[in-house]
This record gives sequence, C-alpha cells and structure tokens, in this order.
Amino acid sequence: MKINYFDFPEHQLTQEIIGCAIEVHKLLGPGFTEDVYEEAFAHELNLRRLSFVRQFEIEIPYKEIIAHKYRLDFVFSVSSAYSVVDIF
Repeated sequence: MKINYFDFPEHQLTQEIIGCAIEVHKLLGPGFTEDVYEEAFAHELNLRRLSFVRQFEIEIPYKEIIAHKYRLDFVFSVSSAYSVVDIF
C-alpha cells in the first residue's frame, strides 16, 4: 500500500507554515535578529489565520529533576499531530 502524504492534515499545515517563512524571508531578507523574524512570522501566521502558541515552555526531565526548561518559538496543532518552529 502506497502512502500519499498529501492526504494527511498536517501536510497542509506544514505547507502553510513554510509559505509564511518564505514570505517573511522574501520581504525582510537576511541580517536581522531573531526577535524581528519572530514578530514578522507571527504576523504572517495571523494574516493567514493559522492558530499557534508562541513561546511554549517545556520541561526536560532527568531522573528526579528538571534538567532544563526550554521555550519553543511556535507550536501548531492539527488533529493529533504537532509542528514546532524554532527561529534562529
């Protein structure tokens, strides 16, 4: 049985996310700091009415401790799948 990845709902979301990133890069180009791209990317996502969570904090457990707390720039959810975008 051949799997068609275009049939998965997260494929459409991924295409939209990539389109937003390309649009930001086309208009701003290289050379700005991360916060500039993050703000522009969030604006582009909002223009396309994509829902996301910004600066989502996760904890990295190790045995009895939290080894580190990490903030993900953008988290998207579709069906039971998640997509993460980290700008750097």
